Amino acid sequence: MEDFRARYGATGNQLRGWLVYPLRDGRGGLLGFEARNLQKKEVTQYKLPRAFWNPVFIGLHRAMPKLWDGSDVWIGEGLFDMGALEHIVPEQDAVMAALTAKINQSHIKFLSRFVRGTVHLVFDRDEKGRKAAIGYIDEETGKEKWGAIKSMVRVGIRCRDVSYRCPPGCKDPGDIWERGGDVGLRMAFRHSI
Repeated sequence: MEDFRARYGATGNQLRGWLVYPLRDGRGGLLGFEARNLQKKEVTQYKLPRAFWNPVFIGLHRAMPKLWDGSDVWIGEGLFDMGALEHIVPEQDAVMAALTAKINQSHIKFLSRFVRGTVHLVFDRDEKGRKAAIGYIDEETGKEKWGAIKSMVRVGIRCRDVSYRCPPGCKDPGDIWERGGDVGLRMAFRHSI
């Protein structure tokens, strides 16, 4: 706990006024937390040692019953994207967030083991989100950097990169929902759900 105290104060007092939410494993065990300063759009994370060998998704604990039933899963980048997606995806489907625009090997192992439906990847429409989802060619080396879709397909996961239309000034489902509510989300995703 010394590292926690050094970062956030003895009682977490440096997180006052932040939105703090737990990161849990599939059984509900605590893996750490992510916190957002809503005034500055700043994010911090604290992960317990078990988080390094567990897949860390926001909403995983709530998604597990649906995954056990064979549902599809929709994966956004962050908490607000996940919240927006919960307004529009089919009720029987699970919704989670990957914390960033990245699906790592721990995520892929988990998804290949537990998801019998389709993984619908809903990363941001900015350059970082596009590169993370579909990959890119490294300009310095000329080598291909695989995105999440290709990495998942390689191990047999059914998945797709979800296309959606972003209004000007928006880059993700959270932005769209904040500006246009449920109607704006339905319009942006009308050809993708």
